[in-house]
Amino acid sequence: MIAVDTSALLAIAFGEPEAQTFLAARTREDCVLGTPTALEAHIAVERRGEPDATGILRELMSLSNLTLLPFTAAQAFIAQRAFDLYGKGREHPASLNLGDGLSSAIAKRDELPLLFKGTDFSMTDLVPAVSVRP
Repeated sequence: MIAVDTSALLAIAFGEPEAQTFLAARTREDCVLGTPTALEAHIAVERRGEPDATGILRELMSLSNLTLLPFTAAQAFIAQRAFDLYGKGREHPASLNLGDGLSSAIAKRDELPLLFKGTDFSMTDLVPAVSVRP
């Protein structure tokens, strides 16, 4: 089982270079996604106004191996800790934003690898679900 960050969903939806790698991991593994992350991905896709990407995201969200998790008080505390350690303005190179903190809390609570794009999470204590070079 893996947790999925918004960045991986968007890479798939927009057909970015890592899309096939992320899609393979996304379809091979059972996945969990926090409800705030699902909302963040929806907003990001809708802002770009690309109908194909919107359809792809909807398909990804409806796959049977994806479980949407409610965001709990326990996860909020984990996200707060992630911000304290790795958040923007904390003089740490990861410089996680709010959405990153939400995804990291889902992964951290259940000790799951995280599917993400970029280098920010690589500078934290989270385990990547796949290795992709930037």
